[in-house]
Amino acid sequence: PGNLSTIGQQNVARLGAWYREFYTAQGLLPPLGSCPAAGEVFVYADVDERTIQTAQGYLDGLFQSEATPDCGVPVIRSSENVDPYILTPFSGVCQVDTAADLVAFNARIGDPAALIDAYSAQLQMLQEVTQSPSPLLDLPTTVATNGYVRFASGTLFDVADIITETFQLEYAQGMPDTGCLPDIGAQCVGWGAIPPGGLYDMMKLHVMNIDLFSSLPSFAQVGSTNLMWQMVGTMDQMLSGAKNPHMLAPAESTFTMFVAHDVNLSAIAAFLGGVTWKAEGFQENDPGPAGAFVFELHEIKRNGQLIVRLFYVIATLDQMRQETTLTLQTPPQRIPLVIPAC
Repeated sequence: PGNLSTIGQQNVARLGAWYREFYTAQGLLPPLGSCPAAGEVFVYADVDERTIQTAQGYLDGLFQSEATPDCGVPVIRSSENVDPYILTPFSGVCQVDTAADLVAFNARIGDPAALIDAYSAQLQMLQEVTQSPSPLLDLPTTVATNGYVRFASGTLFDVADIITETFQLEYAQGMPDTGCLPDIGAQCVGWGAIPPGGLYDMMKLHVMNIDLFSSLPSFAQVGSTNLMWQMVGTMDQMLSGAKNPHMLAPAESTFTMFVAHDVNLSAIAAFLGGVTWKAEGFQENDPGPAGAFVFELHEIKRNGQLIVRLFYVIATLDQMRQETTLTLQTPPQRIPLVIPAC
């Protein structure tokens, strides 16, 4: 459970092919048919199977037209069991201030019962779709504070998060969603029991759970600063040409990719002052499968000023579902974002 499916990796490869075409047109990557110089492309992934295979999918797409498979660009990963740059809150490198985050959590929602009221329609739909023999609302709403603040495993909103994200992945995987017998075990999206428009509506439960805890102040800071430090440091050393020994990427890297998790995106968004995005077919701030923050360093020609622009890139769920080839003419979504902290 949690490993990347073949179709999932193919969808990532289609995104990789679009990144290659788009940034070749920008002059950042070499023309199709030639590999980048050594060190110009750097890919780093978390140690999970799905992040490693996602990274390999990107490389397969980036360099699918080259004679040398993936142009010999390796997927770099940590030798530690828990990556200190990507899963910093869980690696022991930095401690989350759970007391401060619990105060922030309580100030934001008050009693968890208020969340049950706010999401009653989605929870009722989930109850009907899953045909759970016992009411989901009988599950507790216990908040755990060991290491970081979250709804404890097996509690109502934790279970709702996991199930609804699974339905989204089933849809992106291409499983049927109509003409299904509404029986448990049917190989269909939500067993064929999700009403029209219901998947989109239920995804509010998934996004709420990620956003609520990943954006708490201390978790957001701890969960984002090591990655952000790498991003900024990579830009700095590329400009200076001098290798910073603390940076993972080589000094000559002009295209650097970190393959991480949805919690990283939510934490970075909060750390940057509340970055928000809305992609077609997704709830607001849904990280989505293979969604990415893209930080672009630009130089203004008339005065030499350097600026960083931020985009959110993701294929639509229907592009994933239909296995759409992504090109400059049929692109994924590339949404310009505002950075409130700037």
